[in-house]
Formats: sequence, C-alpha cells, structure tokens
Amino acid sequence: MGRKICSNTSRSNSFYGLSLGGAIASLTQGLNPKKWIGRHINERSFASSDRIVDERFGKGIMAKILNQVFKILGYSANPSESFKSLKGPKMVIYHPEDPVIPDPASMQKEVQHENSICLKPKPEFEEEAMKRPHIAPLSWHEGAQETMIQFLFNLPSKEELLT
Repeated sequence: MGRKICSNTSRSNSFYGLSLGGAIASLTQGLNPKKWIGRHINERSFASSDRIVDERFGKGIMAKILNQVFKILGYSANPSESFKSLKGPKMVIYHPEDPVIPDPASMQKEVQHENSICLKPKPEFEEEAMKRPHIAPLSWHEGAQETMIQFLFNLPSKEELLT
C-alpha cells in the first residue's frame, strides 16, 4: 500500500518528523527518493533501531536479543540509510544532550549532515529547555526556528539579504 501511494504522489511534498516521526519521515520518503524530492527535516531522531537499543541496553546479550526480536517482528529500522538516499534538500536538527535519543544513536551522529542545527537553549529558556531537551520547542533555542523556516521556504538568511 505504501509503495502504491508513493508512486501516485506529486514531487513537491516536504517531509518533517520529530523523534520516531523523523525516522518514519525518512523511511517513507526513502520508499521512492527519486520521485519524492521535496525538502526533508529530521528533528531529534535516531539513526537506526539497532543503535538506539545498543545505547539504551549496552552492547551485551540483552541488546542482541532485543535487536533480533525487533528484526523477527519487523520492527527493525535504519532511517539513516533512507536519509542518505534522499535527493532533495535535507536538514537535521539535533540536541547533543538529548536523554531520549542519546548522541551516539542520533541521526546527526550517523549521517554527519552539513545542513544541521545543533540546539542551544536561549538564556531565558535554558533551565526549562534542559529539563526536557527532547521536546523543548525550537523557539526556545538560539536561531533554530528561524533557520528551519528559512530552509523550509528556501528564504535567504539575514546575512544574504544585507549583501
């Protein structure tokens, strides 16, 4: 069903996803990366289910069993491979101190994407943003919301407007 939808959809779709939604957005757009070439924003997401399990449970026997169970049940996913295959403009938004998606398991750590935003809380929101870095709004972080909007709508930066 998903592949049929992909083949009938226009090329101008943009994709955005936060956390698990970022993985799903990458995997979905990756079903037909030559046709779905709209902008893609992956925010605070993981590189693969194997990586997130390894970071949560270590690389011991428990993680190996969980990774195998996920594979057997069809829940294993590698959104970073899909992300790498995408043809249109892409952006990764990440938080290096995210407790839900640890940095070693993050999409950005895996793909090292040039067009990225490393979230840094604004001073007035720092205390609250650090309590919940995985879900703190972009508006609480230095330049994050503005940079994402510029990317999404292909707008020039302030610096480009001044030159």
